[in-house]
Parts: sequence; structure tokens; C-alpha cells
Amino acid sequence: MVGVTGDLIAGYLAELSARLRTPPERTAEIVAETEDHLRSSAAAGETLGLTERDAQEAAIAAFGPVRDVVRAHRRPASALLAEVGTAAMRLAGVYLLAISCIGLALLILRTLLLHALPPRAMVIEAPAGGAPTIAALAACAAGALTLLAGYRRAARRRTRAARWRGDDTPAGSLGGYFPLVAAVLVLAAAPFVIPALRALRPPGAGAQWAPGMSVTVLYATVAVAAGYIAAMLRLVARQRPGTDEGSMTDAG
Repeated sequence: MVGVTGDLIAGYLAELSARLRTPPERTAEIVAETEDHLRSSAAAGETLGLTERDAQEAAIAAFGPVRDVVRAHRRPASALLAEVGTAAMRLAGVYLLAISCIGLALLILRTLLLHALPPRAMVIEAPAGGAPTIAALAACAAGALTLLAGYRRAARRRTRAARWRGDDTPAGSLGGYFPLVAAVLVLAAAPFVIPALRALRPPGAGAQWAPGMSVTVLYATVAVAAGYIAAMLRLVARQRPGTDEGSMTDAG
């Protein structure tokens, strides 16, 4: 506890503000509420005949040490795991949706080029048409919509829980660095996904299925990673001096 100026409550509040790991707006609220309580308790002690210093010591002792206050406002491990889980659902949903949309677009483009150009003039590699490819893309789309619906529901429940705790400014996914983490994970996953597609081929799929789907996954990886990198750059730009943003928030 810092008491160099003689104001023990001010020292207590300074230490509390430095040790809290909550969003800046929430930290300011906690410190303000704590100061109101301590000042009121100290004033009550002075009316009973205590000196200013003794009254402040009594108020701080009754309120509890800083470490206990910090621990009371620390997010439990279960909340962190839930946040990581919802972030993973979001990322997987966006990735699968990108694969299905880009795969469908490449199928349509390939069909148009086959009708407009001779086969040897094809300059784009795309998944071969047919029921197995369409089924795979449909499964990706269904999985994506399921994951994104689950993410939205979990995010709403997490927001309601934060408001019940009195926290109107909950931290974004992974502390606001979700776009950067998402871009890294997507780029890291592609080298494992593409060989798996080459090794696995649905019954009835032609020889072009594996390389075509691999290219689809590659395009989707680049698109998703580029989108999250752009989101991260916007977050960084908001943190420059002179901006109105006080802390990193979730994006993407």
C-alpha cells in the first residue's frame, strides 16, 4: 500500500487501479465506487472521534486488502474458457463459410469457362463439379451456419451475464486481439487441411476433386486471413494518440 502523501485512501486507490485487469472504463467505475465507500467510512470514523489517519486505516481494514478486491473482479477460468470457445466457434464458422462460398463461386466460374473456352484454355483450377463436391460444399455451409448461430447465442448470453455483474463494457474476445489471433490460426491451419483433402476423396469424386478443393481452401484461407489482418490494422489505428478509442475492442 502506498501512503507517501499521507492520504492512505489515495494510495490504496492508486494500487487498486494499477492491479486491476479490467477494461479502463470498468476500472474507473470500480475505483470510484471504492473511493466513495472508503471516504464515507473514514468520515464516519472521524465523527466518532478518530483522527483522519486512524479513520482511513479503519476504513481500509474493514474494506479489505487490495489483493482481495482484485481477486473479486478477476474473471474466472470458466469465463476465459467460454470466451475462447466462442471465439473458436466464430473463427471456424467464418472459415467454413468462406470455403463454401468461394468453392461455389469457383464451380460456377469453371462451368461458365467450360462452355466459353476449350478445356485446354482453362486458366483457373477449381473443384470439379458433381454430387460429391456439391455435397462437401453444402456440408461446409451447414456447419458454418450452425457454428455462427451458436456463436451469436453464446455471445448474447455472455453480454447479458456481464450486464448482470454491472459490467457494461466487457472485454472483447481474447482481449481485443481476436483478429490477429484469427489470422495466425487460419494461416497455420491451411498446411494441415490441404494435405488432408488430398488424402481423403469421397466415393464417386473425380481425380480433380482433391487439387480443386485444395485450391479452394487456399483461396479461402487467404481471404479470411486478409480480412482479419485488415480488422487488426483498424484496431491499431484506433489506438493512436488523439483517437477517441480508450481500449482495444473486439472486431471482425
